[in-house]
Amino acid sequence: MKKNLKLAFLFCAFLMVSGLCHASEGTLLDDFSSKNLDKTKWVYRDYAREIIDGKLILKLGNGSHMSAEVLPGIFRAELPFIGSNDIHTIQADITIVDAELDEKALDAESYAMIGGYFYNVNETEGLTGDVYVEISIGERGNGLEAFWTVLKRLSNDSSQWETLGSGDISLANPLQKGTPVNIKLVYDGNKSFEFSVNGNTSNFVGLEDRKRGPERRFKTLEVGINATDGSNTGFISAEFDNVYINNEAIVYDDFFSQLIDTAKWTSTEFVRECSKGYLRSNIRGI
Repeated sequence: MKKNLKLAFLFCAFLMVSGLCHASEGTLLDDFSSKNLDKTKWVYRDYAREIIDGKLILKLGNGSHMSAEVLPGIFRAELPFIGSNDIHTIQADITIVDAELDEKALDAESYAMIGGYFYNVNETEGLTGDVYVEISIGERGNGLEAFWTVLKRLSNDSSQWETLGSGDISLANPLQKGTPVNIKLVYDGNKSFEFSVNGNTSNFVGLEDRKRGPERRFKTLEVGINATDGSNTGFISAEFDNVYINNEAIVYDDFFSQLIDTAKWTSTEFVRECSKGYLRSNIRGI
């Protein structure tokens, strides 16, 4: 009796699967043959953070659920450092593989960067007064450019910011996709920064002195898309290599390991993308 019930169950299951397969004929939703995930079919967009052939790969399509909701139109894929408050200098080789601007966004940007929070200008505790700094290479509509930004947080909920400074870095030679670019961010320990791209430099000196370390302990390698009021069509793909911190002679990470090193970084592998006609998905817990 039990044997007959088991056979009947398996037969019914076979019919259900067969029926579903038959019903799906002619109504294919997606064969994933497109370059990026189709925004008209899927809620979440392309996102990748993994090591391939000795390089950290970061990819992002705007519209990803991994982005900060407190900053509408700002989308990020990141690999944060462990022990970030001890870091005052970051250097890395970055290769822009692909950078596409959102078709409808105002002042659209697609870029790769290094940066984070470096100090706070207030003596009282809280996130207000944290100074955030980043140096980027990416696309803003005129080919690849190098640029930097310094922001001060004006509220604990991240809704208000003041731009303390921003600028472009003049380059001796144009940046090219597929070519590694050496970028460096140097903090002097008070209120000044030096930004360097392939040896070309720019500087920022703040008006307010450092009062304490940043409340938000966060420094990172990152790709980002700025796409306010956009159409979810932006995309960025970059490779990171040869990361150095604090002007040390020994490399912090050259990504020769098979997986992201959890002794150096706070995040691990996460992949969701179209690849060779398939949906490729991967995740590893911390």
